[in-house]
Amino acid sequence: MASPRARQRLAVTAIMSDGSTRDVTDKVLFSSNDDAVAEVDQDGNVQAKRPGETAIMVRYLGQVAVSRVRVLPPWKLDRYPDVPRVNYVDELVQAKLRKLRVVPSGLCTDEEFVRRRLPGRARHHPHGGGGPVSSWRTPRGTSAPGSSTATWRVPSTSTSGR
Repeated sequence: MASPRARQRLAVTAIMSDGSTRDVTDKVLFSSNDDAVAEVDQDGNVQAKRPGETAIMVRYLGQVAVSRVRVLPPWKLDRYPDVPRVNYVDELVQAKLRKLRVVPSGLCTDEEFVRRRLPGRARHHPHGGGGPVSSWRTPRGTSAPGSSTATWRVPSTSTSGR
């Protein structure tokens, strides 16, 4: 999403067992994994809140699909700094930071890292980290540039209920 306060409506299309498709947007359950980044109502309207990334989960008749939502900060980076890369993990992390318009901190010693890392996190989690990471099936979605509708295809054999 272009910036905080941006809005987008999601539409969900189910592919039925006979190959036909149906708009089931009004029959699915939507939920955001991080309401602080983006909220979603039961009609599929996504409201960006602050820069970051989250996932919008869609549930329909035992099927689950996820759409990743990236909310960009209101600023643009004129030039992203050239940061040394040691391995492919560095390349992936830097690509993500670049997309989020975040400039990485400079290199530091282990002692400086622990000081930067622990004060805000240690109170919330005894080890200073988060919980387990879940793996979700990535939906086949389409969203044209500038479009306000994203479409997911969720296989299903029935159309009754949420």
